Amino acid sequence: MRAGWRRLAEAREEWGTDSYGPVAPAILSPESTARPNPLILRGLGVSSVDEIVAANGPLAEFRDRGDREIIREALLSGVPAILTTDLRSFWAKREVVLEHGLEVWRPSDALRAYIPRWNAQEEEFARRRAAASGQR
Repeated sequence: MRAGWRRLAEAREEWGTDSYGPVAPAILSPESTARPNPLILRGLGVSSVDEIVAANGPLAEFRDRGDREIIREALLSGVPAILTTDLRSFWAKREVVLEHGLEVWRPSDALRAYIPRWNAQEEEFARRRAAASGQR
């Protein structure tokens, strides 16, 4: 596992963080300094990344610093939702993060969101298979 993370870190150095699309930069390199969009900081009422997770910061409703860090990374990375099974923290306080434009989903919410997409993809694949075999 550690070798895999090292390889990701090496690749990030070679290809740049942008190569990973929507992956939060802190996941690829936790020790790196984030350069957030200043509008995000202003919207949160802070002037630095560290203030976002401060005990008296905009996410103070979440007592656990780890929870605040997950929310911070989602906000800074443009991730639209956090998928969680933690009903005591994230789910119970989902209105707090919704105020910042971030949704909190349970696995059942994700499943409901993806089933129509999977069904549409299956219909498209069936259509293509039929077209490829000469059927209409």
